[in-house]
Amino acid sequence: MPAKHSLMPLLLFKSCLIKLRLCRSVFLPASVLCISSFYAGPSKAELPKVDPPLAVFAMNSVPFQETELEISEREEHLWLSYQAWLDDLRIREGLGQSAELIEQFMEEIRKQKGANKSSLRTLLILTTQENYFPQWRPLVIQRLQEEGEVARQAAIAAVEGNNGRINDLGQVTPIRAYVDYAWALHMLDAFHTDQLTVKRFRQRLEAFLDAYVEGVKPYYDNAFWTTGYNKGVLAMDVASTVSLLYRGSPKYPRMKEAFSTFWHNVTTLSYDGDNSPHYDANTGFHAILSMAVRQGKENEVIGSVHLRRMMDRMARTVMSSGQSAKWGKSMEKSRGAYLRVSAGRGLPWVLKMGYLLWGEPFYLYVARKYERFYMKKQGPFRSSGYIPDLWPLNIDAPSVSLARPGPDDFSSRATPRITSSRAYNGLLLGRGDTDYINVQDKLVLSTGHHPRAPYLLMDLSYTQHKAARDHRSGLDIQNFNGAHTITRKRRWAEANKNNGIYLNPSAYDYPSAPYPSSEVSAPGKKLTFLNTVGYNPAFDYTIDHYSAGSVSLEAAYGVVEYSRYQYENVSAKREVVLLHNGIVVVSDTISASDVYTGGHKGGSLYQVLPEHKSEVGHNWVLLKGIPKQLPFDLPEGEKSTLDTLVLFASVPSEATIALSKNPYDPVSREWFHTHTPVLAGEEYNLISLIIPLANSDEKDALLRGIEVLKGSDSRKVRIPYTGQQQLEVEFFKENKAEFRFIDL
Repeated sequence: MPAKHSLMPLLLFKSCLIKLRLCRSVFLPASVLCISSFYAGPSKAELPKVDPPLAVFAMNSVPFQETELEISEREEHLWLSYQAWLDDLRIREGLGQSAELIEQFMEEIRKQKGANKSSLRTLLILTTQENYFPQWRPLVIQRLQEEGEVARQAAIAAVEGNNGRINDLGQVTPIRAYVDYAWALHMLDAFHTDQLTVKRFRQRLEAFLDAYVEGVKPYYDNAFWTTGYNKGVLAMDVASTVSLLYRGSPKYPRMKEAFSTFWHNVTTLSYDGDNSPHYDANTGFHAILSMAVRQGKENEVIGSVHLRRMMDRMARTVMSSGQSAKWGKSMEKSRGAYLRVSAGRGLPWVLKMGYLLWGEPFYLYVARKYERFYMKKQGPFRSSGYIPDLWPLNIDAPSVSLARPGPDDFSSRATPRITSSRAYNGLLLGRGDTDYINVQDKLVLSTGHHPRAPYLLMDLSYTQHKAARDHRSGLDIQNFNGAHTITRKRRWAEANKNNGIYLNPSAYDYPSAPYPSSEVSAPGKKLTFLNTVGYNPAFDYTIDHYSAGSVSLEAAYGVVEYSRYQYENVSAKREVVLLHNGIVVVSDTISASDVYTGGHKGGSLYQVLPEHKSEVGHNWVLLKGIPKQLPFDLPEGEKSTLDTLVLFASVPSEATIALSKNPYDPVSREWFHTHTPVLAGEEYNLISLIIPLANSDEKDALLRGIEVLKGSDSRKVRIPYTGQQQLEVEFFKENKAEFRFIDL
């Protein structure tokens, strides 16, 4: 069904159910979006009607897409949360508590130091719109002037404490806070008048800018070109605000020039963000969208392929459940059996801006699902509560109900990224770079958008700030029915801290090597690591091919192939098939050329946390009690956890399979792995499976029934399904994998 619209005012949204089609206003070609799909079959195909499985989940155990009822219930919950928040404000306003309410906003504004200034933005909407609290305006202006003066003194102290230099967030952040108060006063028509307190505030700001900011290198001395690093972007937020406040004035020409060149850089020449979920959502990209709205430059954002690429990636890297996926320098919390990854509070606003700008319903759909997920208590993690962010007006798209992906939306894809072909050794974009190339980013595999549907992310990316450059083939996170069936804990950046293919020097016990992980994650040279492992994660991988898509209604497929993997004359290929019942089938191939000189063990590994480790067999590990985390309450009687079987179904005869600790791993966990000495002229294939279990008591029968059939040009992996059928995944040497049901 299409999305629904209403033309009714904001406060009548709840009763609106007028149906109109929600169309995409902008479509980017596949060359820009890197969308790859191998299957375009019916969206509502009938699954085989067979007896229910004994050990694994049935293919229809979780839905592919959400129903209108499920979407409307979520949207109603969000609406009621907003309405309850607004009703509380009105009740307290009626009790004469305006000053207390405004003071609460001021306290929140002081705390919000990043790009996300939701409290300041919301206060402006509440104060300027007739249907809210325009009577607050005099007191809000007074308090903004007072807080601005405090911020001015903090900004002066920060710059003087750095010997007059402005070269880091230690100076940029307090300056931004100060000029944001000026912007808020501008929005309240209390910046340019000759009223005494207004004039005094403006004169003090100008004195500060003249003495401490205008003309100061590296940010405010004429043209500024960016690599995309969030610190530079946030510095340009200051230049943007000053350019807006003094538009049409000859004042501050250098700051204006800095912003003008920066804006041309990110919208037209080149831009890509920090390689981390929460950095983009709460710093650089967030700030760019805010600048666009403040400056009235929305059309320039709409026409930017670079900013559209960023927006689409951010939407695709929220998992089906509504929780953020993880990669790079991710942000997460773990308590007991629970792990919760977050892209921060700024992501919903960013995605809603994406909907306002490009009209893509998927962005609004994901924003609302993400909001609902974090508003729900998940085990030991409390609800985030309703977080108001009402600017710009109608940012919540209140007239739109039943926001959902379009019928032609593909849930599996390779997300794109760009980097310089020359600057910074190809690891970053150059400043004002036009000589850039497309490089690998992430493989996203999923079979549907329902919160229970499976989702898997493989981070292949090595460029831009915050990247984990050694994560080239790992399963960073896989989620089924809201449970992290396989993932990795924390943000350590080495290949042996992820669920992937890994080669280790033969001198050390696989998969450990004696170097400090903290050195790898820190800026600067990594001499201990480089001397120990003998390869450089930034440069010693050569990728040949990567793609992601669907091979059937029930199966998503991703592949990545390297002609050099860590060491010279070693190549590697990983193929992954994700089934709709949560099963992941992985084929890893490691090859050494005839001139390979030896000295390494090669294999694959998976993280095993002590909280979930239950039973261990000769080629398998059972993980139990993985909590489901979903954006809704589980039905009464449904089990709240999931068990997962991880096994190596086929390895070379000489391979070792083991569960062991890495003594140099900062995280308390074990690694389930297989490895074999890598020999010149040899090729090794490893088949592993991740199987969510519907019935752990049937584990042994399942293990006995799994088989790998090796042919001349393919390998067939067969998994017991029902009494009448097996599931079969076939990997080929040259072609993409295939999935089928096999009748017994």
